[in-house]
Amino acid sequence: MAHTPTDKRAELIQQLMDDPDPPPFDIDDLDAYVGPNGINESLRMIWRLSEAQGPSFKRMKQYQVDLSPEERAKVMDSKAVWHFHHGRDGKKQTTPAVWKSIVKGITYFTTNTHRAYQTKPTLQGAIGAYHSFIKSTA
Repeated sequence: MAHTPTDKRAELIQQLMDDPDPPPFDIDDLDAYVGPNGINESLRMIWRLSEAQGPSFKRMKQYQVDLSPEERAKVMDSKAVWHFHHGRDGKKQTTPAVWKSIVKGITYFTTNTHRAYQTKPTLQGAIGAYHSFIKSTA
């Protein structure tokens, strides 16, 4: 059975409201199913606010990429590091406490412990978050 515009709109709104990490789709996709009057402005505002906060931690982990050598050097030089952490080779070593994700073409820098995380749009912001807050939660 084919979806009618109303069914599709209801399905997309349900995904947005129920799933804390909904699959990516543009808010304008909903507009196409609402009709000539557009989408409810409060729903549009909720969507825009959630986008402004950035993606979820889970989504950022999915799209994690390696820091560039220059970024890694900045993190290490600023001492935003975890000491005696098991690296990728299994040996104990000092590792950066900041990591990078690229989600929908936007770069995010994150620092975290098992208790808290902070995401920033710049490397320097994430380094500052590490020193001002995240390090104290370790």
